[in-house]
Formats: sequence, C-alpha cells, structure tokens
Amino acid sequence: MRRLCYVSQANFPLPQHHHHLTDILTEARDFNVRHHIQGVLYFADGRFLQCLEGLADDLERLVTRLQGDPRHHSMQMIMNQPINGAIFAAWSMKFVSRHHRVKQFFQQQGHTIFCPELLNKSQLAQLLELLYQLEAQNLVA
Repeated sequence: MRRLCYVSQANFPLPQHHHHLTDILTEARDFNVRHHIQGVLYFADGRFLQCLEGLADDLERLVTRLQGDPRHHSMQMIMNQPINGAIFAAWSMKFVSRHHRVKQFFQQQGHTIFCPELLNKSQLAQLLELLYQLEAQNLVA
C-alpha cells in the first residue's frame, strides 16, 4: 500500500464551490470504492489537499485521472510513500471543509495561510492526524 498527498488550486469561482465540491466528492467516492482507495479531501482558501491510500497501481491510475481534471490546476505532490495500513480506511473519501482547528495548526507552524506544501514530513503527519480526528462533513446524501 501507498499514501500520496497532493495540493492543487481550484479552477472555479469560490462562490460556486459547494456545487463543484459535491460533484468532486460523488465522483471520488464512486471511483474509490470500485478501486479500494481511501482518503481525505480538505478544501480551504481555494486550495485542495487530498491524501489518498491504496495499491500503487490504483493510485497511479487515479493520479493520471486527477491531472486531467479541469476543476483544479497546479497539482503538486507533497507525499508519496509506502505504508503498512491506511489511516483513512473508514472513508472512501472523507471531506473536511475549512476548519478553525486546521487554521490554528498552520498558525502554530508559523504560517498565516493554508499551505500544506510548506510543511515538513512530521508536520504533514500531524496535519493528517488532525484531519483524521475531525468529524467528516458530507456534502452529498
């Protein structure tokens, strides 16, 4: 199994983000269930952080698909490593929207904005643990 995380910039106006996020989550959950991929998606300040866990071949196929998705751009891989087990195993795609605890986490790291690409490995692991602990927010029924 592998865990990979990336950051990207939304390619849609923020006032319309709810509709786009609903579509993204519906597609992600369907694809991930069929391919045994788990993960979390965090969205704040027009930026995505997505962490995915699964078999390397399945993740590679998903990354290729994500790179062609017109709803985001400037995709930057910030983690790609082997793992013994998935921390997001309970979710085909957990969604966490802007959350005050995540904002506080970044402030504690000395950052005024949501910028996961600037975190070191230890800080990124702490952020993933925080996202795991936060209640899942479902935008789709």
